[in-house]
Amino acid sequence: MGVYYCDGCQTKKDDDLCPMAESELCEDCHPTLDGWTIEYNPKPIPSTDIDWDYYHEDCDEENGLSGSTSSYSAAIFAIFDIEEERK
Repeated sequence: MGVYYCDGCQTKKDDDLCPMAESELCEDCHPTLDGWTIEYNPKPIPSTDIDWDYYHEDCDEENGLSGSTSSYSAAIFAIFDIEEERK
């Protein structure tokens, strides 16, 4: 029996009730990320504010389904915000 922290919903989860996924998200958060990719992509500049890129499979130049953040968790929250706006 273990406990882990879900990066998506920012809560502690019981590993026996909600097994940890490789992406550090609980089962409740995975459907929100369907179609999204998050990648670590450090840029050749001194700042680390945009080292994590995220994009949706339907991304194009005009629809705003992509961006860059400073961390994996920040990318998840940006995706959650985008998905909420799309509803």
